Amino acid sequence: MGRMKRFAFLALLAAACATPHNQGEVTKNRADYRTHPEYDDFRPIAIAVMPVKTTVFATQMDTRADLYEGLFKRKYSPFKLDVVDAHTDSKGKFEGHDLAWDATLEVRITRLRPGRAANTHDCDAEAALRYRTGEELWTCKLSDYVVAVPFTNGELDFRPACREIAEAFLSRLPPRPPVAKG
Repeated sequence: MGRMKRFAFLALLAAACATPHNQGEVTKNRADYRTHPEYDDFRPIAIAVMPVKTTVFATQMDTRADLYEGLFKRKYSPFKLDVVDAHTDSKGKFEGHDLAWDATLEVRITRLRPGRAANTHDCDAEAALRYRTGEELWTCKLSDYVVAVPFTNGELDFRPACREIAEAFLSRLPPRPPVAKG
């Protein structure tokens, strides 16, 4: 009988080790980003923040405004959003030929759905900073990123989520490159 107990104990231990430890827990935020080697060569400072592409209209304007404000805090010089809009064609391409701009910041929110925890949503989103000639200088991808979406006055309030998404991207964007002296 001693052998059977030992075997049962080992089988139970093996089953416990095979069980994922995060069952029922909120998924951890994941952000993968890459700064391309050419980033310092191009030294982007004047940024055109493009309209955010998303199916959740409530996040489009606020996320863009938070990106714009966040770039200032990181010492970049974003163009006013109405200037960017005036220079964007019907296909969404920035045509700022008469402006002194360095790059565009493009964001796409591909998924935003209710999360497992109360007052949260899970978000998948992508951002890219592209030099004016099209080279990708920096990219960031959020996967299963948990953002706050509380109920306010009986409605979903996406404002905190917009701030969190913008901050998630901008916190991974390199600080403004130093200006060359000389």
